[in-house]
Amino acid sequence: MVSGEHLCALYQDQDDRRRLTAAVVRGGLAAGDRVMYVVPGAREVALARLEAGGIETGRPLDGGQLLVQSFGEVYGDPVTLDLSGLVARFRLALSESVAAGFPGLRLTGEMGGYPWPVESLEQLVRWERMVSRMLGEVGIAAICQYDQGRLDEPAAAVIAAEHSGVATSGQRLPLALFIASAASLALRIEGELDLTNGPALARVLRARLAARPRLRIDLGAVTFADVGSLREIYQIAGGLPPGGQITLANATEPVRRIVEPRCCSPGRVR
Repeated sequence: MVSGEHLCALYQDQDDRRRLTAAVVRGGLAAGDRVMYVVPGAREVALARLEAGGIETGRPLDGGQLLVQSFGEVYGDPVTLDLSGLVARFRLALSESVAAGFPGLRLTGEMGGYPWPVESLEQLVRWERMVSRMLGEVGIAAICQYDQGRLDEPAAAVIAAEHSGVATSGQRLPLALFIASAASLALRIEGELDLTNGPALARVLRARLAARPRLRIDLGAVTFADVGSLREIYQIAGGLPPGGQITLANATEPVRRIVEPRCCSPGRVR
């Protein structure tokens, strides 16, 4: 997803909903972004849904990368909220995310269980149009989830038309997840690093180091890393200000074999 993009997702049943939600959250973690999951019911139920979809929620929650909140906590009162208020609210949310070292902010949530019923199509369309304008102005990506069983075909078409595209749960799993911590500005990488996710790695590192020029990267869950990925880390470290440093921790044997300290100015990576 790109900044400002506003997608919708229509799920068929609860299994489809679980796969879809997990895919959306996993995509945000793979980009290193902060993910705001807006839920209509109990927080524990939403977390159980993610866990059932294969998302280990502990670290992202503890690190402030995954936020699970109600509609009111995220948006306030939609009856009184206008576009300028929505833009101001999410400019602040994005600036707080960037200050915490996240390169971006993503939203996803269930529609239809909020202050209007899903059958109230006119109100939904008015809300979606305002959200689209806000996302474009602020630069946040979002996916709105709808229960297709509660929509007839014309209504589903109208809702889809208010979004820039339709998301599905059938996307290929990302090779790596970038699990960040807002408190310590540490970063844990899980999976494989190669040329396909090199740009995501660089984006995440630059965001973390812009917030604080000292970063600990936990490589204990990295099962493969190519030379280019490690070189990217050293090149970014080479541009750090005095006192800046990247610490590579818990490197696995496949990673240790290709670590090349000579690629960087002495002392910037250890």
